[in-house]
Amino acid sequence: MEAITSKRQYRKRAMLAVPNAVEEGADTSSLDTGDGQVSGIGIAAQAVDVRQGEGWNSFVSRVISLHERTGFSVRHVWCDKPEKAVIEHHNGSIVVSQGKEIAVLKDGESVEI
Repeated sequence: MEAITSKRQYRKRAMLAVPNAVEEGADTSSLDTGDGQVSGIGIAAQAVDVRQGEGWNSFVSRVISLHERTGFSVRHVWCDKPEKAVIEHHNGSIVVSQGKEIAVLKDGESVEI
C-alpha cells in the first residue's frame, strides 16, 4: 500500500511505501495462548508504593504544591526525615519538624500531604 504525500507545484507526487502488518507477517498470532486471550511477553508488573524511595526534593515539591493550592496558607509541616528546618517559598516560609507527614494551615486545620 502506498501513501501519497502533499501536492507540490510543478512536481510529480512522491509515493511512500507504507508497510502492511499482515502482509509483512507482523501479526499477533504468535502471542495467542489458545484460551481466547492474547498475551504478551515480558515481566509482570509489580505493585510498588508510589512514595517508596522518595527524597527530600519530592517532599518539598508536594509541600509547595499544597501551599499553592491552599492559597499559600501552609505554615508548618512534619516529615519522616527532614533535611532542613525551613522550606523557603517566595510567598512565605514553612517550618519543618520530624514526624508523620501532615501539614497545618494558618487556620489550624491539619491536612495530609
